[in-house]
Amino acid sequence: MKQIYIIVLIITLSSCSDILKEEPRNALTPNYYQTVVGLNAGLTSVYSSFKFYYGTEGGMNLSVYGTDEFTHGQQVTNPPLNIYGTTLNAAMNDGKGGDLQTPWNRAYSAINTCNGIIEIGNNVQGITDDQKKALLAEAKYLRAHWYFILVTTFGGVTLDLGSGPLKFNTTPTNVAHREPLVDCWAAIIKDLEEASNELPDKPSAQGRVWKASALHLLAKAYLTRAWSSSAQSTDFQNAFDAANKLITNKGTYGVSLLGDYKSVHQEGNEYNAEVVFQVDWIDNNQTFNNNNGFASGEDGLRQNRSNYFFRMLYVTNMPGMIRDAANGRPFVRYKPTDWLLNTAFGDKVNDSRYDKSFQTVWKCNSTSTLNPQWTTDDVAAGAVTQKNSAGALVPAVAGQAKLSIGDTAHLHGAESSGVEVPSVEGQEVVCVVLPGCSNISESLFRFSECIHRLWWLQYSEPIFPDLEEIRCNTIPCWISCRW
Repeated sequence: MKQIYIIVLIITLSSCSDILKEEPRNALTPNYYQTVVGLNAGLTSVYSSFKFYYGTEGGMNLSVYGTDEFTHGQQVTNPPLNIYGTTLNAAMNDGKGGDLQTPWNRAYSAINTCNGIIEIGNNVQGITDDQKKALLAEAKYLRAHWYFILVTTFGGVTLDLGSGPLKFNTTPTNVAHREPLVDCWAAIIKDLEEASNELPDKPSAQGRVWKASALHLLAKAYLTRAWSSSAQSTDFQNAFDAANKLITNKGTYGVSLLGDYKSVHQEGNEYNAEVVFQVDWIDNNQTFNNNNGFASGEDGLRQNRSNYFFRMLYVTNMPGMIRDAANGRPFVRYKPTDWLLNTAFGDKVNDSRYDKSFQTVWKCNSTSTLNPQWTTDDVAAGAVTQKNSAGALVPAVAGQAKLSIGDTAHLHGAESSGVEVPSVEGQEVVCVVLPGCSNISESLFRFSECIHRLWWLQYSEPIFPDLEEIRCNTIPCWISCRW
């Protein structure tokens, strides 16, 4: 038996001699960037790093809060970032600062990869000089993009990751120095100026950046710096020049404004001519598309959940409504400001962008959820339900459910129908004028429009007044109520 074991050992050692040559595949080593495969693998990893910022709750809290368009809604997970009050520092230091940690932790590894590609990639063999220049230009754009996020979030940040400013670092370090803001902006703009000249006119593959991407971010960088403490006297003109170059050469770069505003963000139209930078999550590969709901770990940190955060809370005390896929998960993180609804989208007659941006109608999807019934008083007042096949209104029947599947359960947009929206003044009695109403049923319907408009604008949660009186003996009808 001993002899058998020795023979087996000898065979094992001799047969494995070639396999044991170390060829690491789980890390991007410096020499790997001297190959075409290595350059593309490095770039792919940097493209992927943006999944941790765009579409995630942390990244969106950093970019949505504090703007004119949105404020925090009813379901808030990080209010200090929007309120920007005295609790902000405490929230960042008690283990709940993930929003800020996301770009900080993810950006620098991606930036260092770009540093390596730019520094070492010039030695790559097997491709033309133009191809090499385009690949390195992608790295310049991606490095500038991450630094743009960092600078607009934190101000001046570190450019030296351990081996010198914008140098590839292979030695771990826990030392970082904040660079002057002027140096950070100079690095961003230099990368983007070079990328805008060296990138191809059209993307080399779906999802990759090209001249249009660089010119767009370059104009944005100049414009952002122009309003900062590091502003240069030529920033506004340079921003105009970069944007104008993009617009003037839109045919060359394959970009343009779409004819229909709603098509820009339409599902399945992600690579349309109006989009100059994409972060890809979903493809036809079911193994790597990261579409499992609420995954944990790394997958969970980079999932695109943005489609949940702007939903109205349509399932709480709402007659005829339950949560479903068509209406989305109502994670009410953000709600539109009054400025967005009434100034930016103030003209809802000639400007279709409001109707193509906001859901205003919720169709009944459950007849067993808080479905009210017609009362004898409703019937006596002349309440009607739907039109029959002949187009005639069908009288309501006492005890009959008011809502059927597909009926309009909730409708926003009271101002477009002439309802005068009252201001909420504590517990004062207010009056809602309802133009054109001729019966109680119609009055209550029009009144519900007013209630839901107030609900979304001011509370993002249900509010229900106590009705004091309904008068429909004259036109227009009116309702008085106590809030």
